[in-house]
Amino acid sequence: MPSPLERAQRRQKARRLTPKMLSQVSSALAVGVGDLTILSLDATDDVVDAFRKGRARACNMRRETVMRTFSEEDRYQVNTTLRDVLGQDTEDRWYLISTLSRVCGAIVVSKQQLVQHALDLTSLDQDECHAMSADTKTGLVVAYNTVETSAGVGAQFELMIWGIPARGQNIRM
Repeated sequence: MPSPLERAQRRQKARRLTPKMLSQVSSALAVGVGDLTILSLDATDDVVDAFRKGRARACNMRRETVMRTFSEEDRYQVNTTLRDVLGQDTEDRWYLISTLSRVCGAIVVSKQQLVQHALDLTSLDQDECHAMSADTKTGLVVAYNTVETSAGVGAQFELMIWGIPARGQNIRM
């Protein structure tokens, strides 16, 4: 639990950094800044903790986890996979987790916004988009990576979704 001084320092950083974060996310989601909701810092800490534990479990156990890799040209297929897999999740409220979330709070998004704009959101935070369902059962990572191939340097999207019982298998491509 953070000390009163640490909390005050977080609030001060949040006042400085939140407008920038909101502007970037609102642009990526194609909504107004006023349409965004930020989760409290205490609630964000709980969500980030659940995200980290869920991701570690998914990496270790691989049950109820979907993992796929797509070439940069397969943006449509990434969106289709997101829509199909997340469509099985009953939770519509999700939390977008970024590096700035630790200071500013996670941003509340709908599942539809997440599916529609996940690839755009990767450009905001070290080429990754992290999100957690509000019930903290399902998590998502979309990563944009540069890779070296025999043909030169290329790019790919890596998708990891955990907590979808209907899938129950690890899919790799």
